[in-house]
Amino acid sequence: MGVEVSVLTIDMHDVKYDARKMIDFNGIIEENIKPIKRSDFRNKFKRVIDEYEKNLKELKVDMIDLTDNLCWEDTCHVLSPLGYSVYVD
Repeated sequence: MGVEVSVLTIDMHDVKYDARKMIDFNGIIEENIKPIKRSDFRNKFKRVIDEYEKNLKELKVDMIDLTDNLCWEDTCHVLSPLGYSVYVD
């Protein structure tokens, strides 16, 4: 009888997902509200993500990838259709 463990994989929490970084005194910072490609993020941090996920598999824990629900295919929107930040409360 063992204990089941679930762990989050490395998520895409980035400056772009911080609502405080989306606007400044001049208004909306367009660069910080563009969608992010999931594949670009995973490629940028490939070594770290691969090592982390390999270790989780060896420990036989369930991995939860938040981008499975927050992204559509390879595109992760920073803002919801109503204009709210997707990641930050």
